[in-house]
Amino acid sequence: MYYLMFKELFKVLAQVGQSPITFQHIHGYGLVTIGVDMCNKQAGGFGDYLAEIAPDRTWDEHLQHMLVFCQVHVRRNFMEKYQKHPVFHYIKLLWTDVDNLSALKEHIQSICVTFPEMKSWYANKETNWILAGLSAKASKVPYEWRKIARKDTNASESSHAQDNFFTGTKNALLHSILKYKKTRSKQSIC
Repeated sequence: MYYLMFKELFKVLAQVGQSPITFQHIHGYGLVTIGVDMCNKQAGGFGDYLAEIAPDRTWDEHLQHMLVFCQVHVRRNFMEKYQKHPVFHYIKLLWTDVDNLSALKEHIQSICVTFPEMKSWYANKETNWILAGLSAKASKVPYEWRKIARKDTNASESSHAQDNFFTGTKNALLHSILKYKKTRSKQSIC
C-alpha cells in the first residue's frame, strides 16, 4: 500500500517538475536525502519503491542512503513518553557526539545500563536504517550533504493548512495524490 503511494507521488512530482525524479545513490545524480519523521510504514513503502527501481539493494539499505529524521519529532516523542527524564538533555548529543556506528550503539547501550527503562525506547531504534536516519555516523548519505541537510520537517509541517484546504482533511495520502492528479488532468483539458 505505502509502496504504491510513493510510486504515485514520484510520478506526480515528475509530471509537475517535467523531469524524472532521480536519486543520487542510484542514478549518480538527483535527490541526495529526504527529511522525514519516523513513520515505519512510510519508510518501508519508500524503501520498497527504491528497491523496485534498483533491486541490487534491499529496501532498508536504500533508506540508509536517503533518510534524515526530524530531530524535533525525536525529542518531542521522547519528552511525551519520558517527561523530565535526565537522559532528555543527551538525546540531541546522542546522534551527533559519536565517531561511528559501533560507538553509537555502545553509547546507547551504556545509557540503557544506567537507565534500564530506556531499553524499550532504544529497542525500536536499533535497526541500521533507523540509526542511519538519526546519526550522520551511521548514515550512508555523503557526510557533506548530511551536514547541510535539514534536521527537521518544520517547512513541510507548516504547509498542512494549505494542504488541508486543497485536499480536505483525514484523507489518506494516496487519496490526496489521486485527487490532485484528477484536478491536474481537468485543468489541462480546459
